[in-house]
Amino acid sequence: MSQVLDSISKASIQLILNEPFYGHVLSVLAKKINNDIPTLCITMADSSGRVELHINDSFWQKMSGRQAYHVSLLKHELLHFVFKHLLMMSNYQHAMIFNIAADIVVNQLIPRDHLPESALALDTFASLELEADQSVKYYYDKVLSLYHENISDASSEPDNPDWQTLKPLLDQHPQSAGTHELWPPLKSGSQEQIFKNAVDAVVSQVAHKLTTTQLSSLPCSLQQQISLSLNGTKAHVNWRRVLRLFTNNSSKTFMKNSIRRASRRYATVPGNKVTKRNRLLVVIDTSGSIGKIEYEVFFSELYHIYKTGAQIRVLECDTEITRNYDYRGAPPETVSGGGGTDFNAPLAYANTQWSADAIIYFTDGYAATPEVKPRSSMLWVISRDGITADTELWNSLPGKKVKINF
Repeated sequence: MSQVLDSISKASIQLILNEPFYGHVLSVLAKKINNDIPTLCITMADSSGRVELHINDSFWQKMSGRQAYHVSLLKHELLHFVFKHLLMMSNYQHAMIFNIAADIVVNQLIPRDHLPESALALDTFASLELEADQSVKYYYDKVLSLYHENISDASSEPDNPDWQTLKPLLDQHPQSAGTHELWPPLKSGSQEQIFKNAVDAVVSQVAHKLTTTQLSSLPCSLQQQISLSLNGTKAHVNWRRVLRLFTNNSSKTFMKNSIRRASRRYATVPGNKVTKRNRLLVVIDTSGSIGKIEYEVFFSELYHIYKTGAQIRVLECDTEITRNYDYRGAPPETVSGGGGTDFNAPLAYANTQWSADAIIYFTDGYAATPEVKPRSSMLWVISRDGITADTELWNSLPGKKVKINF
């Protein structure tokens, strides 16, 4: 076991000296011997986002004396990690063909003479005439077309040489087809976000260690992926804090007489008591463009605001108001709607039917600029996949805006 980890340490040092991007990424990952897998793979160990490299020691020791092969295997797995292929799996119906497509993507970035003869490459399926430097989806669609053209005759002897290559790969048990057996679909959006954040954090940390020359020497597709990770780690505004500050600042203060508090100057006269009122109109966009998890997160935050004593009325709205009710601390079981989006109806409601101290509109922002001008202060809470701050739609919305990030 220690020999395997020592060997990986040597490979890591070699990579740092010759290919520092890969070497530094490898040095960040925890290493673990795992003989339940046939080769090696990178996986997320737990909900904390801890990322580990798992290695089968028997497999690794069989390759002793083949340092170049060891290095290429490590680079192969590191590239899957950097390109976030684990996050893509759930988007593709045929998992085995997805694995093939992902391997074709990463193997192009490794010298061919450092890969085993069986490694998947552009010329593995010659009749498909695969183009270089394309996306996983491109290779997936190409290989899937080969599969559909031949699967109806799968019981007969295949005539197509490419089908003769593909069919045995598809017939293998998933655990013997490659190194992706610890790539189970992530169970929730929050798990996906944790993994994405972990990848972006590692890549960003490593990128800042490299010189401009070292970064520019990397393949273009890898440089683009690094740029995406760097953008993903930019500081986000804490939308929860913005929401709470907005609601707190929107409350109104009143003075009223109270017999429980006697006047300091005149003992028999009622004193003054300062009271706060916070009437919030919360509008929920039910056009179908916001995911269930985001509704849950938003209503969880709304609960904290409710506990401060705020009076909250909720409007569910797509192109028109479909439902209104007073919020009592429990989220709705379902939200009604599912059409387009029109911001005017709830703003008119706020102006004429329910005098609110502030309006909070939870939406993706994709709708025409409202013609109705709100008379109360307003905060737009924009969903994760909604409009961004650099768009005309964002700038045209009246009031403050904040985008959900978690």
